[in-house]
Amino acid sequence: MVKRLAAVLTVLTFLILSFAFPDRAHADEKIAVLDFKSILAPTDLGLAVAEILRTELSSLGGYTVIERGMLEQLVQEQALQMSGIVDSETAVKIGKLIGANLVVTGSVVKTGQTYTINSRFVDVETGIIKDGRNIRGSGEDQISAMVHELALTITGKTGESADLTADKDSPTVYIDDFSHGIDTQVWRTESNQRFYTIDDQKGSVRFAKGRKGDNSFQTVGLVFLRQIQGDFDVRIGFRDARIAVLDGAPGNQIELKISFGGQLFIIVYSDEPWLGGHNVHIWADPPRSILGTRKLKVNAGTLRITRKGTLVTGFFNQDVIFSNQFSTEPIDLLSFSLNNNGTKDATSVIFDDFYLSCDRMIP
Repeated sequence: MVKRLAAVLTVLTFLILSFAFPDRAHADEKIAVLDFKSILAPTDLGLAVAEILRTELSSLGGYTVIERGMLEQLVQEQALQMSGIVDSETAVKIGKLIGANLVVTGSVVKTGQTYTINSRFVDVETGIIKDGRNIRGSGEDQISAMVHELALTITGKTGESADLTADKDSPTVYIDDFSHGIDTQVWRTESNQRFYTIDDQKGSVRFAKGRKGDNSFQTVGLVFLRQIQGDFDVRIGFRDARIAVLDGAPGNQIELKISFGGQLFIIVYSDEPWLGGHNVHIWADPPRSILGTRKLKVNAGTLRITRKGTLVTGFFNQDVIFSNQFSTEPIDLLSFSLNNNGTKDATSVIFDDFYLSCDRMIP
């Protein structure tokens, strides 16, 4: 499995950038750029992007750039992660150890002939993740110009150069492979049953419960702590699912849920005898109905929901389960969970590889 990264990426207007990155002309402030992770791109491209960014920042001024050699030595001594989008806690730890005020992490993603540089900025003093950039170019030859714009953003000098290649209308993207556990600045754990266990120490998130509990609706899951606006595409992978119904009804469920403008839309994989056993379906409220039921027995797959304009579609892997017109209101709830709906059964599932692309993401 290609391990992917957690990254918060958004394209800001100059006014917002000015607010997020006030005057950076302070040479005594230090910045650490961690190696960027390559996704579907040559392995050394992420290293190259990070090195170009260090050079650009040194040239633009406003920060003292910490050399990669110093970073590498520290990371080796402390057995820390240096490449890719590390969690904010690790970024802060690295920043404090190296004496940096700001830590930059990110990734380079290749899709077809398009390259996207994803980044986020962590304020070491506060631990707050500042909005990053999602910069897109149509070829590898644009990488240098894309990195140049990223450097302009960091130093607060966006607009000084006319030679920019970023796609100002490109979507915000967040990718989380949970390789560093659950980032509590992005996710909130929710459960109404103390018998569930949560394991996020193996590069994924595993929910499990023994044959305990009662016949109420019992659930454990992660809630995304951001509001989502406009069009979106959200996916979560799962594997090693154990949801067979033995004791109780209606059944056991694995689900990806969104809520917007009073509308609930859930893609569910479940074992519910009254629906014919193992199946995938949509639950929508209103109209409080099960839609698009498809009998299917697997122990792994990807749950996915998209919205384009008013068209909301639920997928299982690449197959459309149900699609209909709904509102374009912001997403005020996004979560994935394991549910014992009226059963005492032993259940478990591993979630991994969360992906979200949307027009706008509000902290």
